[in-house]
Amino acid sequence: MKKNSIFRSSFLLWLACGIVASFVLWKQYMPLRFGIDLVGGTYITLDVEVEKTVENDLAERLQILNKSFKQNNIQEPTAKIDGNSLKLSFVSLPDVTAAQKIIRAATPELERAMEGNTFILKYPNAVSDRIKKRALDSVRDVLEKRLNKTGVSEVLVATKGNRNIIIELPNVKDPERAKAMIGTSAMLEFKLVEKQ
Repeated sequence: MKKNSIFRSSFLLWLACGIVASFVLWKQYMPLRFGIDLVGGTYITLDVEVEKTVENDLAERLQILNKSFKQNNIQEPTAKIDGNSLKLSFVSLPDVTAAQKIIRAATPELERAMEGNTFILKYPNAVSDRIKKRALDSVRDVLEKRLNKTGVSEVLVATKGNRNIIIELPNVKDPERAKAMIGTSAMLEFKLVEKQ
């Protein structure tokens, strides 16, 4: 029994030594990567218009609602999108009554209020924030993929706050080259798919 415990102890000791040695050798042969603090480069802060994402989402919902209104012989309302809310003003009271069911069924996640012949549809702040964060993360991912294809090592692309993306390009001293690497501005859209 004593031989077994000595054997196990020495085996575990050799195993631990092997793991530590492998880690030391692996670290030794990894290439060193330098950021802009050591080699210089370009630091860029991009401002993402995340509010437009919510407005675009509401515009898509408006198109779906208008299609449903047309199918149910309801006169298309006057619509106004303002931030994270959509106002639908109907001409007649019968249209308001008929539209109420359609709006309730098509927009369950939106808060609804009525002022006369006007429906006010609004995203709760938590949902609006989630849409904005998803848009910011998507833009960051697109930029990261685009910049990793350029061959510049150790490109840092990260979100900062609720609407900014920071990019660090080591060894890129020319701002015009940095802009060219980032590319032209892209429009990211989320489309709602209507269930048939």
